[in-house]
Amino acid sequence: MKKDILGIAIDTEPHKIARELVNYMLNMKVSLTIDQLTQELSLTNTTKNLKTRIKRCLTNTPEIVNERSSEQSRIFSIPLNYKNIEVFQEGDKFLLKLSSGDSPVIRKTNYTNDDLLEFVQNQKEKNNQLTNKELYKLKEDFLKEWPIDRLKSMTIEEYTNLDKTSFCYSLESKTTAIGSIWGGSSYKFGVFKRRDTESENHDGEKTMSDGDYGWYGKYGSTREEAFSKVKETIIEIATLSQNNTLDPIEDIDFGFSTKWKIAFLYSDYHLINIFNIKALKTCANYLGYESEDSTYLALNKYILSQKGNEDYYDFSIRIWAVFDNKNSNAEAYEKWLKSKNKKNSGKVNSYMRALDLLTNHFKIDIYNEDDIDVLEDLYSDLNLHQKEINGKYYFEKAKSYGAGGFYSAAVGSYMEFVKEQANTIEILGDEDQLVNLLIEIGYKDAISFYNIMEGILNKLSIVTGDNRICYNLPKNKLLGLTIGQKYCVIIEHKRKKNSYSYFDTLNNDKNWLKEAKDIEEIHNEFETIIQSAKNELIKTDKSGYGKHSSISLEKSLFDSTYKNNIFQKAFNTDSKSKAMKSDLNQIFFGPPGTGKTYHTINEAIKIADPVFYETHKDDRDQLMARFKLLSLNNDNESVGQIGFTTFHQSFSYEDFIEGIKPNEPKDGDEFLKYEIQEGVFKKICRLADDSLNAVALDTESLISLSTEEYEKAHFYKMSLGNTQDESDNEIYEYCIENNCISIGFGNQLDFTGKDEKELRSFGNDNDLGSFDIQAMNLFSNYLKIGNYVVISYGNKYVRAVGKVTGNYEYREDSELPNNLHYKHFRSVEWIFTDEKISANEIYNKNLSMQTIYKLDKKYIKQEFFVKEKKIDTHRLPKNPKNFVLIVDEINRGNVSSIFGELITLIEKDKRAGAGEELSVTLPYSKETFSVPQNVYIIGTMNTADRSIEALDTALRRRFSFREMPPKHNLIGSVGSLKSTYGKLDDIDVVKILETINNRIEKLIDKDHKIGHSYFLNISSKQDLKDTFRDKVIPLLEEYFFGDFGKISLVLGSSFISKESKADVSFATSNDYDPSIANDLLERFVYEITNESGWDFKAIYE
Repeated sequence: MKKDILGIAIDTEPHKIARELVNYMLNMKVSLTIDQLTQELSLTNTTKNLKTRIKRCLTNTPEIVNERSSEQSRIFSIPLNYKNIEVFQEGDKFLLKLSSGDSPVIRKTNYTNDDLLEFVQNQKEKNNQLTNKELYKLKEDFLKEWPIDRLKSMTIEEYTNLDKTSFCYSLESKTTAIGSIWGGSSYKFGVFKRRDTESENHDGEKTMSDGDYGWYGKYGSTREEAFSKVKETIIEIATLSQNNTLDPIEDIDFGFSTKWKIAFLYSDYHLINIFNIKALKTCANYLGYESEDSTYLALNKYILSQKGNEDYYDFSIRIWAVFDNKNSNAEAYEKWLKSKNKKNSGKVNSYMRALDLLTNHFKIDIYNEDDIDVLEDLYSDLNLHQKEINGKYYFEKAKSYGAGGFYSAAVGSYMEFVKEQANTIEILGDEDQLVNLLIEIGYKDAISFYNIMEGILNKLSIVTGDNRICYNLPKNKLLGLTIGQKYCVIIEHKRKKNSYSYFDTLNNDKNWLKEAKDIEEIHNEFETIIQSAKNELIKTDKSGYGKHSSISLEKSLFDSTYKNNIFQKAFNTDSKSKAMKSDLNQIFFGPPGTGKTYHTINEAIKIADPVFYETHKDDRDQLMARFKLLSLNNDNESVGQIGFTTFHQSFSYEDFIEGIKPNEPKDGDEFLKYEIQEGVFKKICRLADDSLNAVALDTESLISLSTEEYEKAHFYKMSLGNTQDESDNEIYEYCIENNCISIGFGNQLDFTGKDEKELRSFGNDNDLGSFDIQAMNLFSNYLKIGNYVVISYGNKYVRAVGKVTGNYEYREDSELPNNLHYKHFRSVEWIFTDEKISANEIYNKNLSMQTIYKLDKKYIKQEFFVKEKKIDTHRLPKNPKNFVLIVDEINRGNVSSIFGELITLIEKDKRAGAGEELSVTLPYSKETFSVPQNVYIIGTMNTADRSIEALDTALRRRFSFREMPPKHNLIGSVGSLKSTYGKLDDIDVVKILETINNRIEKLIDKDHKIGHSYFLNISSKQDLKDTFRDKVIPLLEEYFFGDFGKISLVLGSSFISKESKADVSFATSNDYDPSIANDLLERFVYEITNESGWDFKAIYE
């Protein structure tokens, strides 16, 4: 079947597409990516299937199918059905060679070497592929051409002219690769040379012109006055920047992007080369910025502080990509454009191509701009200059786009789209709007204001659904509560800062809405707010603003899990969460009883669920409940994020990473069976990696059912062969290629036409086992047309999902040479294939190894399948998640042996995705293994333990160490004695511990002190005695190896008695030296005294 695309007939049969693609590549006139071409060619095949087939045919195809660089063309070769298609050079021409048997066909092209060399250079600049060395040189060359001394003598003709030798041209065009300021009008330079001397593109007040030049009126009434002021300003910016005195530049009145580009060029890389304030804010938030200061320098300083040792341009390009990916509206605009035009309208392609040229060739960041004033400036400038031959918007290879006015038309259309988007709240959606507003407000104010709103609702006993309350989330960036007909508390983000208000109706004042200087003032007026709210509730049955109420805001105020999810989206995207403040590998060390376990739990929750921790960090019960929920076990891999293990002398690599271990014997087993089992660390790493992959996965591109379709659907789990057996790979490959599923049970019998009862009888008659009969019944009778099959990869991943389209079919002659017993088939339409999705993303239980069975719908995660996603109130914060492994008593095991070759992989810069990423092949499974960036290791170490392995240097340098010393004062501030500041009647318990520890440090060292936790729960004198009898004294006996004399030096004589035991005599011995025996009889014996005589005050007095 052929399809006409842009005047070229393209064969749409999948196995012929590769040849057509190459032909298309050499003849097409408009650039299309493989994705776009696949979409064009998609007729009866699904886009996903077609794309997979194209990729399999085109092993070395360039990313853009009409990229024809000389380097790529020389090496371009495509295997296709055991034939080759090659592109090679002959003289200055490039030829296409189609090998077909012994008679290759040679097809000439029209592209010369010069064309291709120019194309390669354009592509390098377009894709910012200059080397770092070239980028550094670009800046050096600018400074050589435009030193400050030259600026001082610069004329207006040198500053701005039309022959590409001016300062402005160097600033905007020649140095684009190291920081773009394209876009907007030429007025951004203050004064500029005009091309169109007859146009009247000025208003006589804000902008002025004398025909030859245009300038801003604020700089002067003549071009000479304007240029003098502009030159003075540029010299000031350059000088300040060269001296690294950047603060004054913030207040200089000059074009924002222009002044900071100048400052960057004259600075010694003290500024990031991003000159768009919106881009800076997005990048800073991505890196974990929390401050409300959104000035250029504040954002710039924070961003550069995160660079570390990374090369400047590597860092800036990576950070810019965050903004570029996060904010592009290209797809949304294209969808909008198609909705506004007829199906075959050429306007869509023309406008998208025009914006593509403006974005990629002219470096104008259109899709990241939503300021209508900026777009209108660009629109005016395009109208003025786009038709000029060799002008600023002239591009030889697409000159018709300027001459035909497509640039301005496309920008005008895009402005319509932006305006419509701004006026339609529904485009963002209620939840997304809440998330975006929280980002604008900032984490600190957002969490504090939520606490206020929750406090108000709780104090007033408001429940969800109360129609007297409106949960405000209007489009003017305002968040808060309305009670009845009046605002109660609101926070508003405008002019890049937050403002705060609360109501006070107690004095019947007309100005009942009061401004607050900060969140703290609202806290201070809490009782006034509550009383005012009670008055309003008495007077109203229903708020008149209910139709404006936000469902998401209301839900987040009553459902803490959903609130955590919202905050996770707002402040922890791309794995950049509050956990960034925690070291990846750390060890808490100190004497016993200093709170190592206590702090480990806190730190683990802080890393795994930072929003919850921030909200509940002072509520120990809540933290413990959360820790229990997040703790990993065999049944909760879908929610667990915290693993726990204890090192000991017998703990090994096989326990920690992986090892061969025996399976539990089953009835009928003749031999003991073994399998490779993952250890606790490998398991944590697997789950963390799955979590990152789940975030990267665009599930809507894989499957999107409506809620109604999902509710009617049934899902079956199936295996297509054994993933551990290479010969079984052909089963999966065959089924994918031929749109079918198959199983190998049934002893190669034909079950066609047999219902459930007949099949069971037929199976029994042919001596089939119960498992075979059950599997065949599920496959042929229970599995219906329209049901979905989820194809597993092992029992931890899903690699394909399909929809059943045909009835049971028996094939006598199997087409699987290595698996001839696979004779039972069903036709399916594959929805997606060749993925590796964690089963936890789809199902809330572990998948079993059973070949086929029906999935229990109550465990299926609806949000994976349904495009109209419902909020699951029981879900934990959305991926990506951080995972924590707690290693208790890390110094008790042989750490070098337990970690093995992985000790290097836990370093930050050696982890997966890092600059110096390393991986190893594991010895048992032969899998490639690396440590994900979202795995944290927390170890604990008891410094008083005598049975420890020394921690070698290799381990020490890969962990940060946090000392946990005894804190005596906590007894009087957080313990049971906090009301008496640590005193029990006239006994000062704080001083007891402090004195004991000072003496222990003298007698042994600081590592053997006693921790404060032993004393936190003491509330009576009996508690104190119990603590000494059961904990303190036994610990001291261990420290001093039973030397009660030294214990007496620590506690005093009231605790330890000294007796001669004169009445003791030894038995008669013929061999022992009598003189030594007599000396031993004279020794004193130390004993612990009766607790009734213990004098605690004497310890410190």
